[in-house]
Amino acid sequence: MQAKISDAGQGPAVPQPNERGNPTPPKPRASAKAGKAPWVVAALIVLSSIPLAGGAHRLTHTVKLI
Repeated sequence: MQAKISDAGQGPAVPQPNERGNPTPPKPRASAKAGKAPWVVAALIVLSSIPLAGGAHRLTHTVKLI
């Protein structure tokens, strides 16, 4: 049985057999969320530093006025 490849460029949905005739297992895919985690953490740290910087500025301004 020969599979025909369509014009769309996609192969058959059935896994191809390996040398022993067994179908090859599907390859595991990395989660899309795994790559986004460092950026989310960095963004939260930057956003949380804004009110801290404002509070520090306000505190130093108050100390200079006393």
